[in-house]
Order: sequence, then structure tokens, then C-alpha cells
Amino acid sequence: MYHALIRTHHIASKKKIARLKDAAKTYQCFALLRTGGIPGVIYVRGGTKPEVQNWVDTVHDLRYKDYQLAAPVRSVPGMDQPCSGTKDASPLGVLEEVATVKEMAAYMESHSLTHWWRVAMGFARE
Repeated sequence: MYHALIRTHHIASKKKIARLKDAAKTYQCFALLRTGGIPGVIYVRGGTKPEVQNWVDTVHDLRYKDYQLAAPVRSVPGMDQPCSGTKDASPLGVLEEVATVKEMAAYMESHSLTHWWRVAMGFARE
């Protein structure tokens, strides 16, 4: 499994979100978007590095304001196989939206990604 984290000024355009949803299906990635306010945050996870990188490239091509690749595509520590079918599975090919950074942090905590998340967001140092 590979993942990445992107920050933007905000994520509000329904057209862009629809394109991201299509890209999640195309590249078989799970994406979690913090929408509706500042900042916009996007987490993506997928089975292979090229799939996740292609999804990240799709986001970049949408030209979001203040686009920043906060955590480039890297392997997910301790997760060598796709997470489908496990207790904490995030279904591939799906995009979900949350309204707050707190909800996003809760997702990261439930998937044992809290330290990685905090460093990528600038809340903690490595």
C-alpha cells in the first residue's frame, strides 16, 4: 500500500470533486477529502505507487489554490498488502468527504497514522 497527503486552500468545486471521484475509481485508490472550508486536505491510499502517483497528478492538474504535496507518495508503514477485507479497510476506488480536520485526524488515528499525519500537517516534527 502507498499513500500521500495534499493540502490546498480549500476544496469546494463539485466539478473538481467529481473528477477526483472518477480518478479514485480509475486508479483504484481510496481518497478522503476535507471539504467545505479552509484548509482543504486530501489523503489518498492505493495498492501501487503508480496508481497513487497518477491520482496525485490528477489533483495537481486541477490547479487547486495553494496546492502543496505535504507528504509525497510513500509506502504505508506496516502495510505490505492492500487493506481490502481487513477490519480497518478503506475500500479502494472510493472517495469520501469529511467536514472537519478533526474528523480527518480521527481517521488517521484509527488507521495508526497519527504521527505521519501530524508531521505532514506541520503539527509535529519528525
